[in-house]
Amino acid sequence: MLPHGGEIVPVVDVLTAVPTGGRSQRVVIVSPFHDLEAADYDALDPLEKLTFMASAAYQLKRIHEVALIHSDIKPTNLLPHRNKDGTLIAKLLDFDGSYFLDTPPGTEEYTCDPVYVAPEAIAYMNKSDASVLGRHVDVFSLGVMFGRLWGGEWPGTAGGEKYPSDVLVSRVCDPARWLRGVRGIPVGIPVLVAGMVNADYTGRLSAQIVDTECKKILETA
Repeated sequence: MLPHGGEIVPVVDVLTAVPTGGRSQRVVIVSPFHDLEAADYDALDPLEKLTFMASAAYQLKRIHEVALIHSDIKPTNLLPHRNKDGTLIAKLLDFDGSYFLDTPPGTEEYTCDPVYVAPEAIAYMNKSDASVLGRHVDVFSLGVMFGRLWGGEWPGTAGGEKYPSDVLVSRVCDPARWLRGVRGIPVGIPVLVAGMVNADYTGRLSAQIVDTECKKILETA
């Protein structure tokens, strides 16, 4: 079973394939949840958003502890679920495109969503060296989700002609400044998201730090 915040995801099947030479490794996790629906973020109150964020950050930290990279974090793979006590948490699903840190997929096999993909993952798919990949690609994707959770569409991305990675690399968008203008947003969120989506991955926050900061913000809410 794969541990994460709030509950344990019942794992039906875990398939690990290592082709000859050990060049790649894929993990497939199938989870039989039938009560999950697409997130309606506008309908969530601030506390629900914070519990969602905290559980998502915890799950990401746990998979990163075993050097597993999800690579395709997005709303359809990180869905809201209510515990029996009514607490809203996130469930991280669909590990079909995941890989271990030391065995990244080929450039043509890399799985991602263009809306949430990190700049360095784009560089890799454009034939850059695999050294640009790392846990930080997931942190970026989760940061884009957190930004949308509170602020809606990222500035400069209307119409779908540009993605968050584009506006962050070109510095068209200052995420901290943008989110500080969102009414009712907790004080720590703008800086947290800005640290998660730093276009320079060497300065990006780790999942462990994101987990810690989300807990702090939730505790003071």
